[in-house]
Amino acid sequence: MLILLTSMAVAQWNRQSPLPTFLDVRGVAAPTAQRVFIATNDDSFDDGGSLFESGDGGASWVQRDVPFSLASPLNGIFFLNENLGWVYGNDNYRTTDGGTTWTALPVLGSTYFMEFYTPDFGVTTGNFGVYASRDGGLNWEPSPEGMFTFAFADAQNGIGAATSGVYRTTDGGVTFTLVQSGDAAAVAFLSGSVALAIVDDNFMRSTDGGATWSTVVSAEGRSDLKVISGDVVLAYGRSGVFPNFDFRTFRSADGGQSWTDLGTIWPDGVLGFAVADPQTVVAADPRGSMFQSTDAGQNWTQTFTSPGPLPSFFNSAAPVFADAQTGYFGYGAGFVIKTTDGGASWSQISSGTGQSLNDLDRFPDGKMIAVGEGGTLLTSNGASPWVQHSGITPFDLMAVQ
Repeated sequence: MLILLTSMAVAQWNRQSPLPTFLDVRGVAAPTAQRVFIATNDDSFDDGGSLFESGDGGASWVQRDVPFSLASPLNGIFFLNENLGWVYGNDNYRTTDGGTTWTALPVLGSTYFMEFYTPDFGVTTGNFGVYASRDGGLNWEPSPEGMFTFAFADAQNGIGAATSGVYRTTDGGVTFTLVQSGDAAAVAFLSGSVALAIVDDNFMRSTDGGATWSTVVSAEGRSDLKVISGDVVLAYGRSGVFPNFDFRTFRSADGGQSWTDLGTIWPDGVLGFAVADPQTVVAADPRGSMFQSTDAGQNWTQTFTSPGPLPSFFNSAAPVFADAQTGYFGYGAGFVIKTTDGGASWSQISSGTGQSLNDLDRFPDGKMIAVGEGGTLLTSNGASPWVQHSGITPFDLMAVQ
């Protein structure tokens, strides 16, 4: 159901839901606190693109003509800073002016991940394998040694992980040298000199910028690293076999010299983290729920529960923060949420839902309620956005009065 409202005096209809879209949200970026982008699936029946932009913190949205064909989905979006950003899918684009204009990049295939570590060096993965760029995405070639993830201390010094080991560059990614053999899963820099890696299921540490490495302790199946500050880092990932998956999270508060098992914080794992400041960390789980830590990842509190939408298989989004207070996240059929208090609370800034609606009624106090499939329940006062609420039933709601 498309919700439109009109005034008795003026025969003009305004769309209220769904806004900005009913399409599957696959990526979110916020180069500034007010400028927000979402990358979505494509609607082959409209004449717009798969990129939506807000210049007022999500109060209003514009559908951009990206991809230029207007007939291709986007699978994600990534901004390195306020000006440099990339969107990717079957077609890839780059902006150097914060999203005002976009330039087409080479078509590689179906792209499912893209991240840049410096303005020049980045990596992408898709049905074509793993490729690297050394010129901001203008050209791509197979990633050296099959490295699939990287960390850079600055524009010149970086490390990369491959199934054959950890490799180091001192020339911005032009060349790499093997510095630690083994099956590497993750790498990270905590400072210009201190680096961490997970190799052969062991935590490893370097104090000379990645040139030499020493083993610390077993990683016990953790396969990814998230740096919180120069001292604090989280290790997470899935190990074990169904139905006994192990999603424990480990934490180091001394630059990777020792690790503490925090237990299973997220029973279904974690989609991604965002660091608002050295003490405030936000996480999202596969159910679209949000969690906040105010002590650098030591303790966690759930601060938002999805009212129904779930991240899809193609969702590559993680929470993003433009400053210490303002953050965004999106998933499902056009569902976008925002925080203005560092993740302590979240509110829906999209309007409505992508689900089909079956009935709508207005009550004497001015409140309007709409119901639909899968227990969908929306409320509005006629002027405010339509807010989705947790369903009272998983079954279709057919009427309201």
